[in-house]
Amino acid sequence: MLEFGEENRGAVMLIDMFTHFVPDAALDRLIKLDDRCTRFRDDVHLTAALHDTDARFRQMDEIGGAPHVIMASNPPLEEMATPAEGAEAARIINDALAETQAHDPDRFPAFAASLALHNVDASVAEVHRAIIDLGAKGVQLNTNATGLALDDPRFQPVFEAIHQLDATIWIHPARTHETKDYEGEDYARYATWASLGWPYATSVAMVRMVATGMFDRYPGMRVITHHLGGMIPFFAERAAIPFTHATQGTPDENHMEGRKKLKLPFGDYLHMFYGDTAIGALPAAVRCGLDFFGSEHVVYATDSPFGKPLACARVLDGMKLGADDRANIGYRNAEKLLKMKFA
Repeated sequence: MLEFGEENRGAVMLIDMFTHFVPDAALDRLIKLDDRCTRFRDDVHLTAALHDTDARFRQMDEIGGAPHVIMASNPPLEEMATPAEGAEAARIINDALAETQAHDPDRFPAFAASLALHNVDASVAEVHRAIIDLGAKGVQLNTNATGLALDDPRFQPVFEAIHQLDATIWIHPARTHETKDYEGEDYARYATWASLGWPYATSVAMVRMVATGMFDRYPGMRVITHHLGGMIPFFAERAAIPFTHATQGTPDENHMEGRKKLKLPFGDYLHMFYGDTAIGALPAAVRCGLDFFGSEHVVYATDSPFGKPLACARVLDGMKLGADDRANIGYRNAEKLLKMKFA
């Protein structure tokens, strides 16, 4: 067991709910599908713990040994392959993740499946195959697919399949340097597309999912947002302004009319998301997320092997959390989301 910190008496079990792994068994097969996957393989090989289990286990032991829920890493399959090839790539990755998880279930108790959303029919089939046949606990979706929002009606069959199987959704931000900050430049500079763009992309996806009534359409939908909900814990009230005040809206939409279609106040839905603690080494940032979501909707995560896993692992140290809060974040919420028992 890994302790939250010396100021908190006792140890608590931790389940790392958002980590990335791309098994070697999948990489060579992906390259044969599409040349664009070659760069993906090369990027993966730059980080040993992203594809090699021995390297991953060493890293896990260095930061406390919490079991990892694994899923693939960026870039999204929609960017790496055609719709037909993307569907095959999803099957390859999910087969490899399932094999990796089954081989080391103590280290990797669960995995989330990948989908190629630009092939909707194949994605629906893969949701069923990955969850029913391979044992995936849900799916990882990116905040957009080939420029389309997750709330786009074209993706509704995928969400219906996920809802039918009562599976969990992990949402990862997707944005590249091609999303410019300023029209006068050719690309986003200083990596702001990731450092600031990813939290923004996550926040927009969350607002859109609420505004289009997805939580009403799929009651009980469970969505884990990476990096503690992006900007939402800090800007939730601003995000709700168009749906709580009489604003003009855009030429083709009236926010207040849209609000009438929701069964609950707009802000209530934002609290239905889950956030993970993979936000860096600032306790104040984690506290902001905890204050917003509540410990019942926050899960422990390090974003391994990226960023600063050790800092993420230790960010809760010294925070004066009650026993129930520690247990909720550490493993109880994981049990609920994965439908597994750890304690």
